[in-house]
Amino acid sequence: MLSSRHDVGPARCAALAPGLAPGADIVTKDLDPPPDAPSYDYIVLGAGTAGSVLASRLSESGTRSVLVLERGSYLADVVGRIPLLSNARAFQARYATHVRTTPQPGLGGRTSTVQVGRQVGGSSAVNATLYTRGCHADFDSWGIPGYTGSDLEPFFKRSQAHSHELRTERADVYGYEGPWATRDMPQLFGFSKPFVEAAGALGVPTSDYGMSERGMMATGAFFLQTSQTANGSRHHAGMAYLPSNVLKARQNLTLCVESCVEKVQIEGPNDDNKAHKATGVWFSSKGKVYYARSDNVILSSGAIFSPCILQRSGLGSPQVFEPLRIPVKVALPGVGAHFKDHLAVPLHFRGPMRDSCMPMVLPATALPTLIRQAWNYFIHGKGWFTTPGTLETVAYLSTEQIQLMDDGDTGSRLRVQGTDPHKDVPDIEISFEAFWAAEDMPRFHGLGGSHGVMAALVYLVKPRSVGHVHIKAPDPSVLPEVEPNSLQEEDDVRRLVLAIRLAMTLIKHMREQLAYDIGPACVPGWDDSKGGWKDGLAKRGGDEFDFVDPQAIAEKDIVEHIRKWGFGVQHMASTCAMGTDGDAAVEPGSLMVKGVEGLRVCDVSVMPEVLSCHPQAAAIAIAEKLAADIESSE
Repeated sequence: MLSSRHDVGPARCAALAPGLAPGADIVTKDLDPPPDAPSYDYIVLGAGTAGSVLASRLSESGTRSVLVLERGSYLADVVGRIPLLSNARAFQARYATHVRTTPQPGLGGRTSTVQVGRQVGGSSAVNATLYTRGCHADFDSWGIPGYTGSDLEPFFKRSQAHSHELRTERADVYGYEGPWATRDMPQLFGFSKPFVEAAGALGVPTSDYGMSERGMMATGAFFLQTSQTANGSRHHAGMAYLPSNVLKARQNLTLCVESCVEKVQIEGPNDDNKAHKATGVWFSSKGKVYYARSDNVILSSGAIFSPCILQRSGLGSPQVFEPLRIPVKVALPGVGAHFKDHLAVPLHFRGPMRDSCMPMVLPATALPTLIRQAWNYFIHGKGWFTTPGTLETVAYLSTEQIQLMDDGDTGSRLRVQGTDPHKDVPDIEISFEAFWAAEDMPRFHGLGGSHGVMAALVYLVKPRSVGHVHIKAPDPSVLPEVEPNSLQEEDDVRRLVLAIRLAMTLIKHMREQLAYDIGPACVPGWDDSKGGWKDGLAKRGGDEFDFVDPQAIAEKDIVEHIRKWGFGVQHMASTCAMGTDGDAAVEPGSLMVKGVEGLRVCDVSVMPEVLSCHPQAAAIAIAEKLAADIESSE
């Protein structure tokens, strides 16, 4: 049923709709579907992180026919398996769709780029491969029955095939029989252990990999785990759930790639249907329009494109799509609303060149460095190519627990006080990487010779600022308006200022107490082009790269740095949020779109609130849960 490219042409899985063109012809009119359209038990819209799970689980019994429509391609190349190199594909249009946000006043009028994976596996095929489950308290805060941390724990395990080679913690908190490979990340860079040790010295609870019988630590500093095989290869959702042997073996599973969903066919209410009901899907491929029937349609197109499909189908806020001449089926103000994303602010430092990835791009060292790292990867399954974006450590904390303490000779210092590692939901993440967070290679003062650039990323993971995603035209090729409203809430700025002071205190501790050779390169209060602290902050007689007390840095300098350097980190969520209130788009539990039978949403867009962790593991667990719920109900 499947060709050697693991896809079926649209003419073999759907009915051609002659005389129709993609876009307004389909979306703005109520059309009668082609009478010869084939029917499926389920149609899944998107073979990304969650959609791959649903397609595989719903078809594995062999009793259901499942059609999966994916706008990207099916790729099984070597580069796609190399974590660091495939992560770079997020910046390439062939592998990810790029949507520019509206100009953000909170970021000095700058725009950001939203990246959405464009292949089977979705964004899990181009992300940094970080595996963070999230803490139980975070899920519990949603207040949704069936979606507590304890409820979801079995589905994390069901998905997981963990390679626990370092054996540092309880083995029973992981899954070992699932399809998705994960592993403990070994530490390759010299900054990782001092980072965790310094965090502990400031009062942050520490652990090896942050896991216990109560799930992931809510607040704590630990080494990272990744969605990789034991030999250091990327293992994204497409590889795990829709590998070529599964696609070839299951005659009841049809994958149709390079297919763009136009809209879901919504019928009723009428004599036959007392409520609105999904009955099929219109999609286009290479300029032609096709239709497939199903009474069960599941949107798994992510936080950006799932609300767009609903809006083109007449489901959402009428103010968004009525001016586009799209007929209103059900008014749902929550569709496309409540957009949230983590926002990161980089702090750049100079450190030992051996712990920086600058040698991979410097003309004099690039070729030998790449050859050496390629050898380490292909022969030994080790080296920089295996790193999750060169991130190895992370610290999660709550700004409510940060207190200003008097620390004797060192002056005013910030500490994290009274933290329960499993109770206090974090609003800040601090990570450390061997790269820089800028489009161009940095020219900061002090780099070169024996010193390269590295960066701490300070994330606001519980933003109060809320944005939206709205279609701008009936044509799905016209990218939507993405309005994050970054830092529009002053409390977001306040918490980032406090977190940056703490991060700089942590790095200062690494230098002064742990003798790690690190100094400022581009941080608030520092002249990154000429060197030196502004406003006479530096002590006389000290080394040029000694740190000053972060409390002495002017707040205006920190805010200016935030607005100049801050960016969204591709953890978008909550644009089709589930809940019981009037603005929620999706019914909790069933994940049915409110007011429409047979239409579900299952991806990060249904999260009532963005999680504090990196979201791919939770997206897969939610999809595993829905598949199991469907299995038990039929």
